[in-house]
Amino acid sequence: MKKEGSRFVITVPMHRRDIPKGTLRSIIEDAELTTEEFIALLKDRRP
Repeated sequence: MKKEGSRFVITVPMHRRDIPKGTLRSIIEDAELTTEEFIALLKDRRP
């Protein structure tokens, strides 16, 4: 995923299980996204 205008690259780990909530929140914050923006990006990527 990419946020328009952002110069940061955020790595999201791939695991066989769910990412812990705190880790996910931290990734979203590092990406300078709101939770709502993150969810919208996820919805846009669905086939």
